[in-house]
Amino acid sequence: MLIPNTKAFAYVTLNNHTLNGGVGNYGNNNRHYFITGGAAGYTTQINDAMHDWVYTTSRLGITTPISYVRTYTQSASVMDIYADWYDMYPYEDWNAWTEFWKYGTQLNPNNENWGWNKIYINIYSASNYALTIRKGIVAHEMGHCFGLNENNANQYSVMCQMGYGRQVTSAQPDDLNGINYLY
Repeated sequence: MLIPNTKAFAYVTLNNHTLNGGVGNYGNNNRHYFITGGAAGYTTQINDAMHDWVYTTSRLGITTPISYVRTYTQSASVMDIYADWYDMYPYEDWNAWTEFWKYGTQLNPNNENWGWNKIYINIYSASNYALTIRKGIVAHEMGHCFGLNENNANQYSVMCQMGYGRQVTSAQPDDLNGINYLY
């Protein structure tokens, strides 16, 4: 029996839609993230999560084009990170979520490319977790900003939701292969 040579992909994208301008082009076009005052208490977890997305070659042997640096000028950012006490429906049980924007309009990333993102960390929910898990929450949301969707079939993907048993707190090979596919 002849078995066709096919490649199985273990990542899920947002219908192949991406961030306009890409994710940094291997350091040739750095993108920027901004930590708002409300998220200052998560600065270490945010910076660590981004570090693990950017510096993957030595850690996992996979290079991606992701190149983000922190900015202190929000208007220069394509990823703004907020944190607040969201204890109203439906957010009281959500650890975090990501919004996708193009100009001044929020959009559905499954339908079109976007220009920038807002990540919201729910202090009401996320503060119940250890610092390393909070880092994983932020890393998961950053993956959405880059164009990855939930990957609940793989507990060893940072894109697996915590409710489905995510076992990692940083991007893994499947996540990085998804980035390389998109960009």
